[in-house]
Amino acid sequence: MDLLTFFLFAVTVFCGAVTQAVCGFGFGVLVMSVLPYFMPSYIGALVPCGLMGTSITLYLSLRRVRNIRWKLVAGPLVASTITCWLSTRYLKVLSDTVLRGALGVFLVGLSAVHFLARAKQKRKPSVPRSVVAGCAAGVTDALFGMGGPPVASYLLSVTDDKDTYLTNLSCVFAVLCINTTLTRAVSGMITLDALKNYLVGMIFVAAGLAVGGRIFYKISQKTLEKLVYCFFTVSGTIMVGWTAFTLLTA
Repeated sequence: MDLLTFFLFAVTVFCGAVTQAVCGFGFGVLVMSVLPYFMPSYIGALVPCGLMGTSITLYLSLRRVRNIRWKLVAGPLVASTITCWLSTRYLKVLSDTVLRGALGVFLVGLSAVHFLARAKQKRKPSVPRSVVAGCAAGVTDALFGMGGPPVASYLLSVTDDKDTYLTNLSCVFAVLCINTTLTRAVSGMITLDALKNYLVGMIFVAAGLAVGGRIFYKISQKTLEKLVYCFFTVSGTIMVGWTAFTLLTA
C-alpha cells in the first residue's frame, strides 16, 4: 500500500466510522463507495471492510445490550442471516466488473429508500416488513458490504428514541457481520493481506467512533432522521457519479 493509497484508506475508514456512530449505519456504504476504486481488487476491499464493520457493530450493540428489543430485531436477524449465507456463496464466481456495476445500481436505489422512509408518523412493528428489510440487508451486505439502509429505514419507522434505534440496528448488524465473516472465512476469502488492512484500519475506526459518539449524543431524534435520509440521497448521488465515470473511461 503506497502513501497515497494509505491516506485515502485512512480518511475513508475514519469518515465511515464517524458516520456509523452517528447514523447507526453507513460504514459499509461509504467505505465500499470508495475503496474498490483504489484497492487491488473488489474482494480485497470488501473483506477488510466487513471485518471492521463486525468490530464496530459489536461495540455499538454490546455497550447498551439492555436496550435490545429481541422481538423487534428477530425478523431482520433471521432473514438477513439466511439471505447473506446464500448470497455469499455466489460472490467468488462474479467478476469485479459485475460486482462494481451491481454496487452502482444498489447505491442508486438508496435515493429511492430516502423517499420511501420519509413518513413522519411512526408505524407499529410488522413481521412482513421486518423480514423484507432483513432479506434486503443480507443480500446487500454479502455482495456489497453495506446491509445498513434497509434495516435502518425500517427501525427508524418503528422506534421513538435514538438510543433504541442505534442499539437494535447495531445488534442486527453485529449478527449479520459475524455470519458474513464466518462464511467468508470458510470460503477462503480472508487472507493475510486482508487481516493486515483490517488491523491498520481499526486505528482509524477507533478515532472515528470517538468523534461520532460525541456528535450522536448532541443531536435530537429528528435531526438523526434527517441525517439518515440525507445520507441515503448523498450515497445515491455518489453512485451516479462513479457509474458515469466508469462508463466514460471504460
